[in-house]
Amino acid sequence: MILSPGDLSHVAAEGVAAHRLRAEEQSIRLLLDEHGSLPIRGDADRLRQVLDNLLDNALRYAPVGSAVTVSALREGDAVCLRVTDEGPGLNEMDRERIFERFYRADTSRARLSGGLGLGLTISKAIAEAHGGRIEVQGRFGEGAAFTLCLPADEEKS
Repeated sequence: MILSPGDLSHVAAEGVAAHRLRAEEQSIRLLLDEHGSLPIRGDADRLRQVLDNLLDNALRYAPVGSAVTVSALREGDAVCLRVTDEGPGLNEMDRERIFERFYRADTSRARLSGGLGLGLTISKAIAEAHGGRIEVQGRFGEGAAFTLCLPADEEKS
């Protein structure tokens, strides 16, 4: 992994653009909420992989007519990407285990959707390799919000 100067807002915009057609085909509104430049030192391809994993999951579980929002924002000394959906959400046990290898929150639906239960594990490893973190919030029946936070590139801030 090669860490170089970049902008997390740019990663967010590219990810949304890449998934827009799929969202439209599923009658889901894919929204981008960005708050200016978010300088990072990172591997843009790996960070896009994280965003692609999060968007793939959000679009897989979001109901027709709902919205998926990608927010690019600053939180203290960190810059973050947050993917929020209006899907079924996660119960407490799933929230605690969702980043474990091969864990699938809904095993009956996972077989149909083709997931192996590795995307979030890989995303967590990428976040940690960047000195960051990934976490999930939300409750069962109320959607989910996955947030990737990385140290801001203070030289560029």
